[in-house]
Amino acid sequence: MTCSLTGDTTYDRHVGRCFLPDGRDIAEILIAEGYCGRCARYDAQGHYVPAQKQAGRYPGDMPGYCRPR
Repeated sequence: MTCSLTGDTTYDRHVGRCFLPDGRDIAEILIAEGYCGRCARYDAQGHYVPAQKQAGRYPGDMPGYCRPR
């Protein structure tokens, strides 16, 4: 697995993206399979929009800062 920081921070923690050896993005897999939802605040570039569309609306609870306004 390889990870790289995006330059964003949340509550003084660094945000990054992680990839499997075959190049697949771990977050993209988790979102597409419905295990978690996309947080637009930390996906300003829209990397995970297609994965969220594939999965449909995430039925779980999202933090307040991730909910649409």
